[in-house]
Amino acid sequence: MSNPNLARSMISPAVRRRVAILVVSSLISCIYFSSPMWRTSTPGHVPDYEVPRYALGFSTVTLTVHAPMRTGTLDDRNLLLGRPTRSSFRDNLRPDSVYITSWPVQEFSNQVVAFTNLIYLALITERVAIIPSFAPFHSTGPASSNLAFGEVFDMTRLRNGIGKPLLEWYQVKHPESAVEDVLGCWNTGRAARPPAHLNLDISYTTAPQWTLIRSDDVEEQHHAAFWSLAILGFPNVDPEEIEDAGRSPVQGISLQPDQHLLCFDDLSLVSARNPWEYSQEMSPAWRFVGQHMHWSSRIQYIADSYTRKALGIVPTDPIPPYIAVYARFDNVSTWCDLPDEECFPPLFAYARRVQELKAEFLRTTGIEVERVIMTSDTRELGWWDAVRKRGWCGPDHSRTARRYGAGYPVLIDAVIQSGALGFVTADNSMTSVLASRRVSSWQGGVVKRVSWETKRRQKEKEDEL
Repeated sequence: MSNPNLARSMISPAVRRRVAILVVSSLISCIYFSSPMWRTSTPGHVPDYEVPRYALGFSTVTLTVHAPMRTGTLDDRNLLLGRPTRSSFRDNLRPDSVYITSWPVQEFSNQVVAFTNLIYLALITERVAIIPSFAPFHSTGPASSNLAFGEVFDMTRLRNGIGKPLLEWYQVKHPESAVEDVLGCWNTGRAARPPAHLNLDISYTTAPQWTLIRSDDVEEQHHAAFWSLAILGFPNVDPEEIEDAGRSPVQGISLQPDQHLLCFDDLSLVSARNPWEYSQEMSPAWRFVGQHMHWSSRIQYIADSYTRKALGIVPTDPIPPYIAVYARFDNVSTWCDLPDEECFPPLFAYARRVQELKAEFLRTTGIEVERVIMTSDTRELGWWDAVRKRGWCGPDHSRTARRYGAGYPVLIDAVIQSGALGFVTADNSMTSVLASRRVSSWQGGVVKRVSWETKRRQKEKEDEL
């Protein structure tokens, strides 16, 4: 009968050490490759969506595009051939890369939405977004130069948030370039003109009707779908569905939409499924891009100084929790179908929501939020006097335009709104929608809305306020 102790004694110590090392190595490998860290090292940042069934001209289309993995650097220096060119912008585009761009129109918040949608389209088409500067978004005041996108938003934080590099137009083509480039772009309904300093002459081709979201509402008939527009960036569109390109306004040249630099006129009216979906939790453009568009350090610093001044605290003190209120008076007909004089809620209606927020914060967090900052597009002195009588304050914009530029009052107000623990508004404008999303996402805050009741009805409800 064999002796097991004798057998073990015949195995040399060196052999036993090698066996032990192999066993330990195998265990470590099993643990590592089955861990969540390994499984999530190639995250998918963008979900797959089925191509809309109403895309005419396709029998069966299955299109799946994945966002690129977070590998390597997010540095943008390798996305171009060199420094901003004084010749054609095409001289700076890499032949092994594809790009996408669009143009800004309308007021500030709509431009923010357009840029957010541009970046989201870049994600789902695996293109490099080239972002233009903001168009002037003010109607009065002294003229000011166009704000670069990176002057307003933190580009490094945005790149890290979406896991993809980004470009701005000033990196591609020198602002002082005398070369006028003709570029073929898609027209989704606005035929917007690019910023003048880019020196671009656009030849527009009307996008096919199947790119639009079907709606019986006249105001929603120009909304396009993300994936329908994304299809235009791939060489699978039936040429018979494409209209002839229009002539460019300056040189009179007709060009089909460019495939190297995919170009759209305006992307503010683009959604995944529903028009005006930014207020909905499912909004992919907000979830995958918008929530990562934090303010640049300079803009945040300027806005913080206005916040401290309004609250009456010294520059070295931290900003306490506050409630922001937004009362809109401009373009009231775009969000209220009542007569203009019936569309402006009285201050006590806002005050009721403010009181509800204060009570909610005290009940749920134990925090007493006493400070309220009013933001508004009106400069009517009597109205602001009534605001101050309630113990509320507001940013002093008497010198803002002269000091920084005509668009800065709107910009600073947006930053102040986004920093609030609670937000109160009465309208469904994009300004209110974006402020609401920022307060909820960035601050974990609460949003309250004032109902659109007539003044007579609200007067009947006025009680202790």
